[in-house]
Amino acid sequence: VKGLSHQIQAPPSFPGRDTITVFSRWENGSELPDTVVFADAALTTLRARYEDVVLTGTGAYGMYFTLRPDTTFDELVFSRIDTTIQFSWGDFPPDARLAPDLYGVRWLGAIEPLISEIYYFHVDSDDGFRLWVDGQKIAEAWHIKGPGEITGGIYLEKGKKYPFRLDYFEYALGASAKLLWSSASTPKQVIPRKRLFPRLPENPGDTEDPLRLSLQPNPVHNLLGIRFDTQFQQNFHLRLFDTAGRMVREWRDQRIEEPQHWLFWPVADLQSGIYWMELEPEGKATVVQPFVKM
Repeated sequence: VKGLSHQIQAPPSFPGRDTITVFSRWENGSELPDTVVFADAALTTLRARYEDVVLTGTGAYGMYFTLRPDTTFDELVFSRIDTTIQFSWGDFPPDARLAPDLYGVRWLGAIEPLISEIYYFHVDSDDGFRLWVDGQKIAEAWHIKGPGEITGGIYLEKGKKYPFRLDYFEYALGASAKLLWSSASTPKQVIPRKRLFPRLPENPGDTEDPLRLSLQPNPVHNLLGIRFDTQFQQNFHLRLFDTAGRMVREWRDQRIEEPQHWLFWPVADLQSGIYWMELEPEGKATVVQPFVKM
């Protein structure tokens, strides 16, 4: 109706298989899906703009421990990437390397929201848990208990990756752990794999952690893949030398946060010959690997 203000709402997103189309802003500059428009004509049009987002997450980094009777974590038995946190183990262990009871799991990762708003995280566990998002503890029930959901909320901005940590323990009898989220634009659901990004733990300072480097393919024509293997997050510098000892490329102040981290360097501009990749981890010995440019 001309001369009146109208509240309108754009659909926040349209999910696809490996992409999602997300509301970006109204043509008047408003970045909220709900907005108010003044009708200065009988027919007033306000267009919403959307953007396609490629979903690239692979899951959370799960560290599986034995558990002391006082519910503190003991020995790290194994680590793996869990595509989602949605487990109902019952009276069976998560893996044959663990007993059916007295074990703990620490899931580390990052979450990337698609819309800026308050997100609610729901943990349904048997037994206890603690959940941190962006360094804030938002939910906790660190005691022996049966299944039951506990919720905490936090405001997150779109396009940012927020670190999270979920600690869980199983003491006796049935075992389950589920991590869900919801918001004004997101129906309550288990956080999907494509929104989770695994993260390595910080080094507690008393553990040796050699940083291993591999180059693929070798020999190489156009694009060199550099893979790093480490147990903890690390800072490093990367340099490239030719056979005369001249530094031809440098990448300083890099950080490894994800397991099996990859970097890719275009090398098509390099002359054919042998080169040396020098990796300098912070506070550790330098690692050198040769490769052949065809």
